[in-house]
Amino acid sequence: AWFRQLLARLDEVMTHFEEEGNALETELGGKLYHTYGELHTELLYQEEIHHRGWYEHVAKIQSCLSVPLLKIGDNANSYKVNFHNSVTEVILESENCLRMGRKVPDLALLVILCKPKIYYAYEGVKALVARNLEIRKSIPQIFVNLIQSQTMKLDAAFLPCLSNISWTSLTIPQILDGIKNILDKVDMFCKEANDMKEARVDETLEVIG
Repeated sequence: AWFRQLLARLDEVMTHFEEEGNALETELGGKLYHTYGELHTELLYQEEIHHRGWYEHVAKIQSCLSVPLLKIGDNANSYKVNFHNSVTEVILESENCLRMGRKVPDLALLVILCKPKIYYAYEGVKALVARNLEIRKSIPQIFVNLIQSQTMKLDAAFLPCLSNISWTSLTIPQILDGIKNILDKVDMFCKEANDMKEARVDETLEVIG
């Protein structure tokens, strides 16, 4: 885009000189116009070279969309969203090229078409990952073993997103809904366990104390 911006600035300058009557008819004006023509041609050439290189970059974006939605996080039982920034870059650059009337690869057009789905998946899985961590942190230490069966359900729910569900999968909405349902159930179980702890265990400890 900066090629076009620079060309536009150069055109503004030349338009100003043209409006000054015979400014370009002088010897200096002629040299200026000649230099402008050479620079204009070179910028268009460099833009074309850059555009061809960008085509090659776009061809690699398919591998970024073929990875699983998640990867294992730094801490135990945590996950990271496995989303490559190149996807967003290609979307923005492709939309910009279309606005300028430039051709874009078919793959880029497909990615633009799938943009709502991709962003929906990104925001959805990011929220589920955050909620998973929040629920796990809320589990009292004394109930870790008791609730192990519930946390195993969480692990199982997220497993498809670590293996075979990629950013191009058609079943992403169903998978995310399934994870949300499991999170709701485990969250309810944990809250009931916490309520039991506060109502019985903590109360008993206060009496003993």
